[in-house]
Amino acid sequence: MYIVRAGSIYIIAFTIWIINSLSEKERSATTRKILGIRPNFTTAILLIAAMSLGWFFSDYFAHRSITELNEKYQKEASFFKMKVVDEMNLIQRSVKGVSGAYNLIRALQQPTPANLNSANNVLERYQQALGISVCYLMDKNGTTIASSNRDSPKSFVGKNYGFRPYFKKAIQGKPASYFAVGVTSGKRGFYASHPVFDLDGQIVGVVVMKADLSQLLEVVNGGKESVMILNPDGVVFLSNRPELQGKSLYPISNRIQSELIRSRQFGLHPFTSIFDEQIKNHSLQKLGNDNIIFVTVPINEEGWQIAVMGKVTELTIYQLFVLIITFLGVMAILVFMMVLEQTGEIAVNIAESEQQLRMLFESAPQMIFLVDMEDFRIVLFNQLAREWLGYEPQGLLHQNFGKLFQSNFEIFKKEVKEVSGDQVIRFSDYRFLKKNGMVMDVEGTGARIQWAGKELFIFFLRDVTDQKKIQKEIMENERKYRNLFDNASDAIILLSGGRIFDCNHKATEIFGVSREQLIQALPQDFLPEFQLNGSRSIDLFTDHMTKTLKGQSSRFSCQYLRGDHTPFDAEVSLNRVEVKGEIVVQAIIRDITEQKQLERKLKEARDKAIEASRTKSEFLANMSHEIRTPMNGVIGMLDLLSSTELTAEQKDFVDTAKVSAESLLTIINDILDFSKIEAGRLEIEETELDVHTVVETVGETLAKQAHEKNLEFICYTDKSVPANLKGDPVRLRQILINFANNAIKFTERGEVEVHCTLHRKAGNKVWLKFFVRDTGIGIPKDKQQKIFQAFEQADGSTTRKYGGTGLGL
Repeated sequence: MYIVRAGSIYIIAFTIWIINSLSEKERSATTRKILGIRPNFTTAILLIAAMSLGWFFSDYFAHRSITELNEKYQKEASFFKMKVVDEMNLIQRSVKGVSGAYNLIRALQQPTPANLNSANNVLERYQQALGISVCYLMDKNGTTIASSNRDSPKSFVGKNYGFRPYFKKAIQGKPASYFAVGVTSGKRGFYASHPVFDLDGQIVGVVVMKADLSQLLEVVNGGKESVMILNPDGVVFLSNRPELQGKSLYPISNRIQSELIRSRQFGLHPFTSIFDEQIKNHSLQKLGNDNIIFVTVPINEEGWQIAVMGKVTELTIYQLFVLIITFLGVMAILVFMMVLEQTGEIAVNIAESEQQLRMLFESAPQMIFLVDMEDFRIVLFNQLAREWLGYEPQGLLHQNFGKLFQSNFEIFKKEVKEVSGDQVIRFSDYRFLKKNGMVMDVEGTGARIQWAGKELFIFFLRDVTDQKKIQKEIMENERKYRNLFDNASDAIILLSGGRIFDCNHKATEIFGVSREQLIQALPQDFLPEFQLNGSRSIDLFTDHMTKTLKGQSSRFSCQYLRGDHTPFDAEVSLNRVEVKGEIVVQAIIRDITEQKQLERKLKEARDKAIEASRTKSEFLANMSHEIRTPMNGVIGMLDLLSSTELTAEQKDFVDTAKVSAESLLTIINDILDFSKIEAGRLEIEETELDVHTVVETVGETLAKQAHEKNLEFICYTDKSVPANLKGDPVRLRQILINFANNAIKFTERGEVEVHCTLHRKAGNKVWLKFFVRDTGIGIPKDKQQKIFQAFEQADGSTTRKYGGTGLGL
């Protein structure tokens, strides 16, 4: 291009020299008409100057065009990089999160159909929530045992991907990421893998997530540029130009080609090169007849890059522009007056441009200040600055910029003066004073510019007062939470992935170890192998952790070990909480050693009391039995005596003695039964039972007593009640008689009803419901539980009026 320019100048200069050396007659009329003056040495110099000026401007515009394209492609590459990196970070965070899922650990340890199905459900939920291609779980051999695409014809289940670098790295305990073409799906994607640890901290498998990166190309599709993801060897992994995928930018060695084919990262085809030699970033290259600009930005430390490549058609235009400018430079001298005539029109255009610039300046969504670099006086500021700061249109003009600062203006001036060239500086943590005295937090950017021959600094600032206030509130809330956390009276530890990652001071105090010893420890490090009930500690903790991770709070008691292996009793509460966007488990542990010791002492005291009561009951049962034997003899003798010839008075005496003896025997029988119950010696027999007969017997037994009080006494059994049953007829009769006897005793008029119905039947078992209903004085609700206690009655006065011991019920 430079040879063309130089040649053009020399040819035109030589032509001028020839014309200049000709006589007036030899010059054609056309030449005189075009030039208008007789060429001479001065004219030649002016023409050469004009051509040189054209050369300069063509070079300037060509250089600026290339610079602008470089900047444009740099922004496109950075924007696409941001999208790719965001996707990569999302997948890497997510795969770390899912690696701690207990369902995955259980499926790897025990690959039963139920466990594998649970793992598949977890993987499918993550795949759907993230909108990624697939999420799958591999065992230690690299074989896929569970996958979100298990029902797809291209399911990963059963396939071995142990050759993939992301598996090899993760199985060694390190998270990995990898770009590759899917062996099964054939789609290009980003793989992120993470080791899966069991509760003992051992690696049992690897979980992998794959994101289809082709959807990210939608943001660049439709453009003329080629956007690519390159591996460290310059191979195109992904591009919005499908024909470029799988090619290399420049020739690569046979060894590298063999390694790439063997890894199957890009497929199994050879890699043809786009350029003949290695190219540099921001360089101008030739590709066929086209000029190409090539820009790259790195994605990660492994050497992967985003590249943008596009044609520069403007260069050819500028090459032609050189010749045109050169010719126009010659003509410019001859048509100088014509240019002057057009000056007015140009001035109008400039005025319109300035007006448009002024409109943009005033309508900008930020405060804009133009400040003189010499004395820091404000040269110009826009409408938003006036409105936000509360000044009149000319209120800040020519004022010192430091007038707006609450403090730190000297630091600000130092930062500004250190800015050089086209460097852009960012400002934050500065405070402006409004005209009304209120304070405004500001941040923004600034740069040096040339304006009307002076060096100025332009500032773009925005109000961040509300944002700063919110940030301060967030920090204050975090400080308060941390203070509560650290000063809690119970031990609090936070677990993620089965490991402790944070704890409070009380936790170190209870366990008797330092914070450093607790962090990254496993919960089982502070648990004995077995609990006091014989269960394995790890099983107990795992069951409760699983329940908590499903969203249910869990509370239980267990035994822990202190740092010196001293056991202590604890009450544990597990809750699932969110910390910085990550689901973790919060364990609150309370030392209840003293409480357990007190409970043990109370239990010992209670056992002694129960033993004493049992001994008393046995004694009472034996004594009641001894008393009942002679009482039966007394009643028998009274029966014999009543059958002899007695006077009416004697007969009355014998009957009274007999009634008293029978009442005393009833009380003794009740005491004997009560003693058996307390001593645990009361046995329920299982013999032939006819409920109809039992109910009739109750009626016959108490009919006389009811008749004496003029009460209607009804006893009946529904026909639905089976006749032939197994049970204890003696105890059933005793219960019904006690209830019915009480009903008769406490009923002055009306009726008493004993009724049996069938409640439920299942197989060879039946449930019967018995009713004893009366029209007596009733029992208050607050006394209905009391009457079933030994020696208790609803009212103390009852004994005096109705009699009884309070043992029947």
